[in-house]
Amino acid sequence: MAEITFSIDRGRFKGLSLRAKKSEQLAYFHDNNLTAQERLLYQVWSSSALKTRVFTAGQIVLCAGEVPHDAFVLVTGEVELATVGDAYRLGPGSVIGLAQGLVGQVLSHDIRASTVINCKVIPIDAACREIAASIPVSKGLFRLTLGRILGMSTARLASLVMRRHAPSIRSTMS
Repeated sequence: MAEITFSIDRGRFKGLSLRAKKSEQLAYFHDNNLTAQERLLYQVWSSSALKTRVFTAGQIVLCAGEVPHDAFVLVTGEVELATVGDAYRLGPGSVIGLAQGLVGQVLSHDIRASTVINCKVIPIDAACREIAASIPVSKGLFRLTLGRILGMSTARLASLVMRRHAPSIRSTMS
């Protein structure tokens, strides 16, 4: 079994209710020295705007050869993905399928739940609308980050996005 490649310890915000007021959250984050990643995972976990989905151990979360229509943020549990010669396990805080879904790229490997997982669902179409509506600086950061994640040039990234999405997201790449 592969070592865990990425995971955030949810125990760091165990004492904070999902229904905590913003002021309580900020005080807790400060008092417990939570990292930016820990704060972000708590905020995603507690969000009522994102639907929750549960996968059982052994269930395929995303399939090789398909373009993701939804991305997932792992809240609890672990997933495993295998590539030629390597296997990776990802834990809470990991985001899977987002980069590939945004550019319409098929996954090169299955992503399977190695334990029961609880995750938040990010619909790719909704993510595209949010990105298209963002300010130019945010679009630039998105473009650079996505290119690095996928190992693509900006020009290649723009051509994939333009083929995949409606005109609203095309402005994200320009």
